[in-house]
Amino acid sequence: MSDIYLGISYIDSLSPEIIERFKSEVDVPGLSVSIEARPEPGPFATLEWLAPTAVIAYIAKPYFETFLKEMGKDHYALLKKGLKNLGARFLGENVPRVQVIYTPGKIADTESVYSLTFSVVAAANERLRIKLLLQNNLSEIQFGEAIDAYLNFLVQLHEGNPLTPEVKGIDDARPVGGTLLLAYDTLGKRLEVINPLPRREA
Repeated sequence: MSDIYLGISYIDSLSPEIIERFKSEVDVPGLSVSIEARPEPGPFATLEWLAPTAVIAYIAKPYFETFLKEMGKDHYALLKKGLKNLGARFLGENVPRVQVIYTPGKIADTESVYSLTFSVVAAANERLRIKLLLQNNLSEIQFGEAIDAYLNFLVQLHEGNPLTPEVKGIDDARPVGGTLLLAYDTLGKRLEVINPLPRREA
């Protein structure tokens, strides 16, 4: 069985045509793309930003370690474009918002800063996932910058390059539940580590 390089997981109430369009945009010979429709979720017993979004784009470790090296940077450009086109359909002012159910029958009082509709997750290794949180108020340009920064970070990570200058807070990052959360700092024009746990008073 061939390695899965890319994947999309989405709730089955969404149109599969949007997902298939992403697959067609990134599809090339030798690329294995997994598409999974899942039922509407019930309440999550987890931190909001760690909960799966309605649409999750997943980048597997072999994509960077084998596929991208074989294809060169040609497919890298296709992936960037595909993710930007896919995310544009689920981010912005005029798209439906997903509400988090914390307990049966009770929803969040305020809208999340980060999209609960779309996110990108990549495997750093067998134990660590890196999730890109995307603010609901990102402009199209800012969203594109966020995808560029995230993919560049992943390439550097898998090539063994230093990461400290690229990501704010990476030195003190502490993954939660095997997931490291990142977001794009629109003022600093770089990624930053997001801590999902509230700070404890000393």
